[in-house]
Amino acid sequence: MGYNSLLRKIILIIGDIICLYLATSIAMVLELGNKQTDKIAFHLEFLPILVIMMFFMFNVYGLFSLIRKKLVDIFLNLLVAVTNIYIIAMAMTFFFRQFDYSRVVLVYSAVFSFVLLAIWQYICHQWEWKHFPKQTAVLFAAGEEAARIQNKLLKTYGMEQSLQSVCDSCQQANWKQLIDANYYVFIGAELPIADKEKILRYARSTKKQIFFVPTLYELACKNTGFLLVDDIPMQRVTRMCSKVVILII
Repeated sequence: MGYNSLLRKIILIIGDIICLYLATSIAMVLELGNKQTDKIAFHLEFLPILVIMMFFMFNVYGLFSLIRKKLVDIFLNLLVAVTNIYIIAMAMTFFFRQFDYSRVVLVYSAVFSFVLLAIWQYICHQWEWKHFPKQTAVLFAAGEEAARIQNKLLKTYGMEQSLQSVCDSCQQANWKQLIDANYYVFIGAELPIADKEKILRYARSTKKQIFFVPTLYELACKNTGFLLVDDIPMQRVTRMCSKVVILII
């Protein structure tokens, strides 16, 4: 079975709704039993509101796009989203039938929702990871810079096995073939400008995804303000985020 983004989202959303319904049903059975049919019906009427809040919170915390996230990030975001859903739900129930909505049912629902949704999203994440098309990459860099970028890519989630080739310059006869064979093109900071331009032109013509590793000078040029000192035009370097610079360099 191939990877279909729309079908995946539909299945994920349907599963999320079913998990929410099951969690509420289990909570009602534990707290209300099977005989209080009028209260059970009243609690079920509140379920569409929970579903709407789930859509909003899951969209905020990116729980409809699992493939780009680590499992630990999914579970943490899910915990925060479920907590927010039921805190808002508990606040809203103060306006329903003079507090007739059971707070215990909400607490049970929150616990079971987290457990069921965590299991469901784990299954979906593993399925996506198995069927998501893996794109390969080529790195244009040399020496210590190539080794440093390779090491960083190996530690980047989703890119651990993407890097297939390393090319130190455009002097290699097969540099165009390497671009043709891969989707991602990484260009090191220390590569000569002439080589960068050749790689950029060819990679753009073949519609590849291109990533530059900028030098500190290039970053500074992107953060400048124009001013005149007497009749001399100058560009003043504005304050840069040191954290971003450290991560890139």
